[in-house]
Amino acid sequence: MKKANELKKLRRENRALRRRIRDLEQHGAPAAPVERASDATAFDASNNFSYLLARLRQKSLFARAEKITRYFRSSIWVTRLFRYGMLIYQYLQAGAFVLLYTALFILIIPIVLSLSLATLIVTLILRKKNADRLIAACTERGADVRFLLFSTKEDFDPAAIRAEAEKTPKASVLVVSPFFFRPRGFGEREDMYVCWRDEGENAVILRKYFFFYLRRRMRHAEYFSITETVLEQPKEDTETPC
Repeated sequence: MKKANELKKLRRENRALRRRIRDLEQHGAPAAPVERASDATAFDASNNFSYLLARLRQKSLFARAEKITRYFRSSIWVTRLFRYGMLIYQYLQAGAFVLLYTALFILIIPIVLSLSLATLIVTLILRKKNADRLIAACTERGADVRFLLFSTKEDFDPAAIRAEAEKTPKASVLVVSPFFFRPRGFGEREDMYVCWRDEGENAVILRKYFFFYLRRRMRHAEYFSITETVLEQPKEDTETPC
């Protein structure tokens, strides 16, 4: 009786095992964990940070990124070639601008020189006639003649010029323009002039290249009392307060 019970128990266990085998054959058994060589090498790290970094390298995303980095690292010459190409392009572009400016400069210089030469020639032709007219006008006003000069173009201040002219209403005030072509004056007139231009009251404005000839003529006349004043803008005090 006892043997019969043990036999029945063994048969039930046998049937259960066969059902388990059939289930495994139908659904497939889960694969047993396999320790990779990389898993073992991760533990060879000297510290925890190195270990975590080694494990991170085993992740698929990090591994792919590392492969891409290695690929571009091997192709770093492409980046350098592109960089050098951009530098060469910039140099060529700068050279093109230099050539353009040089060409314009070469074209402008003859024009400026031609205008300057033409102006000087016209002045040489007309200076005697213009000097005679201005000397006659100054003679009618009196013997006192004031020349106002400027060290730089920035010193040309119309308000200061008018103030200086008002100081000597009986004298002829001759303002020497610091500009070669510009018609800028200190009055209301803005028309072009070659030698000199009347600015009203007792003042006129004249070109610097005409000034030397006119002054020489006035000195040779031995009639005029000539004074010269150089007007300069007041310089700012650069001393720091104590």
